Amino acid sequence: MKFQSREHVSLIKEKHNEKCNGDSEYLRKVKALDFTMHILIIDCPGGVDKLEKWVFDKGKVVSVKLEEKPTPSDFRTQPWNPKESFLRTTAPYDAFWKVALKEMTPMEGLTKGLYRIDGDMTQLISKLPAITAFTDFSGTIPSEY
Repeated sequence: MKFQSREHVSLIKEKHNEKCNGDSEYLRKVKALDFTMHILIIDCPGGVDKLEKWVFDKGKVVSVKLEEKPTPSDFRTQPWNPKESFLRTTAPYDAFWKVALKEMTPMEGLTKGLYRIDGDMTQLISKLPAITAFTDFSGTIPSEY
């Protein structure tokens, strides 16, 4: 299955929630995920930009929606809206792929200018361990470029 396809994000949701239900230590790590997060993946294979909308409640994924538009899409120019999401991460597909393979961390992506994060950084810092645990787990779900 293709990385960040509808099938892939649905499987991440399913497996993440299964892990939360069966692994109390993991649930403790991700419990701070209690918000909506938007992930904008630009320059995806097939000439599209993808916008993922993840909704979390006490660590579990309530829903995930994936929208696609031809690149360059108006997703890129829409301002982040704090009423819609706690944070929005924007990066090229290749950067997200490298994070999934653990060839790069999101922090390295930020320092290299590949990642952009919109949101209240003060509040984000306290959620970083939970976001990292979720990102690390997501990278274990098999996919192909």
